[in-house]
Amino acid sequence: MRDIATVFTFIDDKPGMYEIWTQLVEDFRVSGKQVHDANHVAAMLAHGIEELLTLDERDFRRYSQIRIWKVG
Repeated sequence: MRDIATVFTFIDDKPGMYEIWTQLVEDFRVSGKQVHDANHVAAMLAHGIEELLTLDERDFRRYSQIRIWKVG
């Protein structure tokens, strides 16, 4: 974990994230395991983070509010 923390920034939950998350789930008709991804996007939006590095960009394509960078 210490090695990961030197490369990545970790963020805590922030007030308002629940409202952002529920709006994303509703707007994009998210269900099942994808709800967890919507939570990640809600955290990003609450913190003003606009870019996501991921191994599977397909799960995040629906969110026009963020830019996706695919690993590999």
